Amino acid sequence: MSRFTRSVAALAAIGACAATAAVAATAGAASAGKADSATAYVAITHSVGKNYYAAGNVSDKLLGNGAVAYVITAGTGATPGSIKLGGTVTTFTATGSLSGADTGTEVTSASGAVTLTGKLMLTHGTGGQKGHSYIATFTGTGKAALGPFVFHVKGTYK
Repeated sequence: MSRFTRSVAALAAIGACAATAAVAATAGAASAGKADSATAYVAITHSVGKNYYAAGNVSDKLLGNGAVAYVITAGTGATPGSIKLGGTVTTFTATGSLSGADTGTEVTSASGAVTLTGKLMLTHGTGGQKGHSYIATFTGTGKAALGPFVFHVKGTYK
């Protein structure tokens, strides 16, 4: 599988996390934070140089619906089929946005199916999300390296 194909899949994984964070941002912050979970649907929209751009929507168990946009740079892995990824994420809610970083790993099987895992750290809020954060882990799957992808996210919104 080509680096481009694996990079695209990695981008989608990160997008899912971001989408979940966007929805989580719509809830009021609590000092200890509040546990939440979500499902995100993400697709790659295009690439420019080493960057991949993706967008999607999320359905959050506690907080409703949201949207996400992100830029991902995926590297090459030391073992065939596995690459590290990272990027920036911005989530949009009815009350403001949250942005930050994500990291993860993408594994592509011989059949072309993709599995993604990682962490999302959204620590910069604007509008009604100023002072809020969302830290989460994610798992994701895609039938092909180019997606689309489904992500399941669990984390804490503060």
